[in-house]
Amino acid sequence: MPEFIIEAIGGDVPAEVKLSGSELQQWEKVVADNMQALGESAPGGAPMVHLNGNVVYYGKSPSKPSIGDVRVTLTKIEPSQISIIAKVNGGTFEKFTAENGRTFSPVRRGTVTAEAMFSEAHLDSMLWLWALRLIGFLLAIAVCRLNFDLQMAFFKLIPFLRGIAAAGIKSAGKFMGGVFGIVMGGVWTFLVIGVAWIQYNPSVSVVMLALIIAGIWYLNAKGEKGN
Repeated sequence: MPEFIIEAIGGDVPAEVKLSGSELQQWEKVVADNMQALGESAPGGAPMVHLNGNVVYYGKSPSKPSIGDVRVTLTKIEPSQISIIAKVNGGTFEKFTAENGRTFSPVRRGTVTAEAMFSEAHLDSMLWLWALRLIGFLLAIAVCRLNFDLQMAFFKLIPFLRGIAAAGIKSAGKFMGGVFGIVMGGVWTFLVIGVAWIQYNPSVSVVMLALIIAGIWYLNAKGEKGN
């Protein structure tokens, strides 16, 4: 089983450490020998190996750690069935390559159908997509507000867009440029999304272009009405 599947299994639980008296003595001797090899004096009679559940502590006192002490925490994954999506390659697996060229190899504990795993992955992808779109929209609003003066100067040069400049100046004192910042942020967001979808789904690009025209018309009309 390849490493990428082993790492993705998850569900680890504490692995309690149980050592007999003779095993503890062996570890104490190993620690003492290592300290001597480093030119340090081993503490006489004081234990250097401490066990607490699934934690092994090498040092004088777990409650008073000092430089050179080591704490090891042990966990294990109980045997269970797992479901994976991967490509069989001889006696092992390699990551599955989707139609878009990206690798995709989810691992789930228990028996899960391929349809359910693909649906879950698609839902996760959509959530990330809309989250990034929202972040992009908010950033576009912020950029429109930061470049407010530059945009106003540009719009004033174009006769049929002077109304946008008037609308922007009217809302300049409001949070994030008011309606201007929100609508212009939406215009730039839809422009980026529309361009990105030209090759994959032209109908989406047409809808985005219509929304851009509607946003520009709204700002222009609002500015002319204000004048």
